[in-house]
Amino acid sequence: GEMSESTARKEREKQKAKDLKQAKESFEMSVQLLLIAEDSLKKVNPKFLEGIDNDARLKIDLAWALFKAERIEDLPKAEDALEEAEAKCERVFGKDFERAKRVRGSFCAEKALLVRTLLLRGAAAVVKRESDEATRLLERSFR
Repeated sequence: GEMSESTARKEREKQKAKDLKQAKESFEMSVQLLLIAEDSLKKVNPKFLEGIDNDARLKIDLAWALFKAERIEDLPKAEDALEEAEAKCERVFGKDFERAKRVRGSFCAEKALLVRTLLLRGAAAVVKRESDEATRLLERSFR
C-alpha cells in the first residue's frame, strides 16, 4: 500500500545518502594517498621526469579527488595542480602534440589527458563564478 511505498522510498533515500557519504570518504582517502604520492614524486630526480607525464597524471587525479571530496577550500591547490599538469603536458607532448605524433604516430591518449585538464580547470572557474574563464577553458577543450 501507500505506507510501504513511502517506507521503501525513505529506505532508498537513506541508502543513497549512505552511499554518497562512503564515496566522499573514499575520495578523502584518495586525496591523502595522492598527496603522499606527490611528495614521493618530488624526491625523484627531475631529470628522470622530463619526458614522462606521470607527475601530470598525478596532479590531474589529485584535482579530481579534491573536487569529488568537495574540498572547496582546496580549490587553489587543485587549480595550481591543473595548471602545472597542463604545462607539463605541453612540455612532454609538444605544443600541438608534435612530439607525441613523432614518437607514437598518434596523440589521442595525450589529447584526452589535456582535455581532462582543461575541463577540470573550467569546472574550477565555474565554482569561482568566473564565467568568461570557464568558457575560454571549455572552448579550448573542444579544439
